[in-house]
Amino acid sequence: YTPSQLLVKVKNIESKMGRKKSVERYENRIIDIDILCFDNEIIESNELTVPHPNIKERKFVLEPWCDIDSNYIIVNENSICINLYSFFNFLYLSFYY
Repeated sequence: YTPSQLLVKVKNIESKMGRKKSVERYENRIIDIDILCFDNEIIESNELTVPHPNIKERKFVLEPWCDIDSNYIIVNENSICINLYSFFNFLYLSFYY
């Protein structure tokens, strides 16, 4: 698949699971599938931004990703997953302790 073909597949899955198109960007939805990365490509278009611009801010993304491949390089951050996750935890500890 190309990134565009994968996006079409993802949108079809979301639609089949009951997600409705909306003009609202942030709202409750039955399913939300994000394309986090696509190999080492950087894509910035109206339809798709890859790597996902908010990876470094999402512990629920970074934690399991580190379990799978902690050395994966996220190209737009020029960093590996474990470093981003560690920095996220550092910020959390600095804020709360």
